[in-house]
Amino acid sequence: MLPGPEPSPPVSQTALMLAVCALLTRFHALTGCPVLVNTSFNVRGEPIVCTPRDAHLRFMRTEMDNLVRESFILGKRRQPRLREDVG
Repeated sequence: MLPGPEPSPPVSQTALMLAVCALLTRFHALTGCPVLVNTSFNVRGEPIVCTPRDAHLRFMRTEMDNLVRESFILGKRRQPRLREDVG
Protein backbone atom coordinates (compact mmCIF):
# COMPACT_ATOMS: atom_id res chain seq x y z
CA MET A 1 0.00 0.00 0.00
CA LEU A 2 1.33 3.44 -0.92
CA PRO A 3 1.50 6.09 1.78
CA GLY A 4 -1.11 8.82 1.61
CA PRO A 5 -0.46 12.56 1.52
CA GLU A 6 1.12 14.17 4.55
CA PRO A 7 -1.49 15.59 6.91
CA SER A 8 -1.59 19.36 7.25
CA PRO A 9 -0.19 20.66 10.53
CA PRO A 10 -2.89 21.81 12.95
CA VAL A 11 -3.57 25.54 12.98
CA SER A 12 -4.38 27.16 16.28
CA GLN A 13 -7.45 29.38 16.54
CA THR A 14 -5.16 32.27 17.48
CA ALA A 15 -3.00 31.81 14.38
CA LEU A 16 -6.12 31.53 12.22
CA MET A 17 -7.65 34.69 13.67
CA LEU A 18 -4.38 36.60 13.19
CA ALA A 19 -4.27 35.49 9.55
CA VAL A 20 -7.89 36.57 8.97
CA CYS A 21 -7.21 39.92 10.67
CA ALA A 22 -4.13 40.46 8.47
CA LEU A 23 -6.15 39.61 5.35
CA LEU A 24 -8.94 42.04 6.25
CA THR A 25 -6.49 44.80 7.17
CA ARG A 26 -4.60 44.41 3.88
CA PHE A 27 -7.83 44.23 1.87
CA HIS A 28 -9.02 47.46 3.49
CA ALA A 29 -5.68 49.16 2.80
CA LEU A 30 -5.73 48.12 -0.87
CA THR A 31 -9.38 48.79 -1.66
CA GLY A 32 -10.62 51.31 0.91
CA CYS A 33 -13.41 48.84 1.70
CA PRO A 34 -13.30 47.44 5.26
CA VAL A 35 -15.54 44.48 4.44
CA LEU A 36 -14.73 41.25 2.66
CA VAL A 37 -17.71 39.05 1.82
CA ASN A 38 -17.13 35.32 1.97
CA THR A 39 -19.45 33.91 -0.67
CA SER A 40 -20.22 30.26 -1.09
CA PHE A 41 -19.27 28.16 -4.06
CA ASN A 42 -22.77 26.71 -4.08
CA VAL A 43 -24.28 26.81 -7.56
CA ARG A 44 -27.69 25.27 -8.09
CA GLY A 45 -27.40 21.83 -9.64
CA GLU A 46 -23.63 21.58 -9.09
CA PRO A 47 -21.83 19.44 -6.50
CA ILE A 48 -20.15 21.06 -3.49
CA VAL A 49 -16.56 22.22 -4.06
CA CYS A 50 -14.23 19.74 -2.32
CA THR A 51 -10.77 20.23 -3.85
CA PRO A 52 -8.58 23.11 -5.04
CA ARG A 53 -9.22 21.91 -8.61
CA ASP A 54 -12.99 22.04 -8.02
CA ALA A 55 -12.58 25.56 -6.63
CA HIS A 56 -10.63 26.77 -9.65
CA LEU A 57 -13.08 25.24 -12.13
CA ARG A 58 -16.07 26.76 -10.29
CA PHE A 59 -14.27 30.12 -10.13
CA MET A 60 -13.64 30.06 -13.87
CA ARG A 61 -17.21 29.02 -14.70
CA THR A 62 -18.99 31.63 -12.57
CA GLU A 63 -19.01 35.41 -12.44
CA MET A 64 -16.57 35.66 -9.51
CA ASP A 65 -13.81 38.21 -10.03
CA ASN A 66 -11.20 36.79 -7.66
CA LEU A 67 -10.38 33.58 -5.84
CA VAL A 68 -8.31 33.58 -2.64
CA ARG A 69 -6.72 30.38 -1.37
CA GLU A 70 -4.22 30.56 1.45
CA SER A 71 -1.66 33.17 0.32
CA PHE A 72 -2.70 33.13 -3.35
CA ILE A 73 -5.07 35.60 -5.00
CA LEU A 74 -6.23 34.72 -8.50
CA GLY A 75 -7.83 37.39 -10.66
CA LYS A 76 -10.18 36.08 -13.34
CA ARG A 77 -8.80 38.42 -16.01
CA ARG A 78 -5.28 37.08 -15.48
CA GLN A 79 -6.24 33.41 -15.90
CA PRO A 80 -5.97 31.55 -19.19
CA ARG A 81 -9.34 30.79 -20.76
CA LEU A 82 -10.84 27.54 -19.56
CA ARG A 83 -11.02 24.90 -22.28
CA GLU A 84 -14.52 23.53 -22.81
CA ASP A 85 -13.30 19.93 -22.50
CA VAL A 86 -12.02 20.44 -18.94
CA GLY A 87 -14.39 18.86 -16.57
